[in-house]
Amino acid sequence: MQIVDKRLRNQFGRDSALKIEVETQQHTRMSFIIPAPANSDDKRTAIAS
Repeated sequence: MQIVDKRLRNQFGRDSALKIEVETQQHTRMSFIIPAPANSDDKRTAIAS
């Protein structure tokens, strides 16, 4: 997954992040954080799934 994280960071910036949580025999959860641009007035927040 490191290559995926590297490619996403190249596209979306160094403050972006790929997060993977694994519970064996239960689930795998993947999240990707994309920070809002510094000049953005957008105040939306992430929706948890």
